[in-house]
Amino acid sequence: MGKAEDFLNEKEAAGSVEIESVQQELARGDWGRIATETIDGLTSYWFDDGSRLIAGSFDGDEFIIRAAPAFSEDELHNMPPDEAKEHRAMIDTLKGTA
Repeated sequence: MGKAEDFLNEKEAAGSVEIESVQQELARGDWGRIATETIDGLTSYWFDDGSRLIAGSFDGDEFIIRAAPAFSEDELHNMPPDEAKEHRAMIDTLKGTA
């Protein structure tokens, strides 16, 4: 599933998936470049391989919900063209190929 799943597995094994510790770890840059996007109360932390951690809030506390894989070409093809273009551009920027 990519870097997001690897990151989440490592954090869960260490017993810490608090959002503060996740954000501190991501800020260190050991996992490559990260982009953050918040839509409808969910925050996605995008890795440079296109995978992402998805976080949400419950009773005022933010927590990681799940790791998600990069969008496949089929999924991108089925998105509205502008949305697919934005996703591709974001990943290219994270990879440093934009």
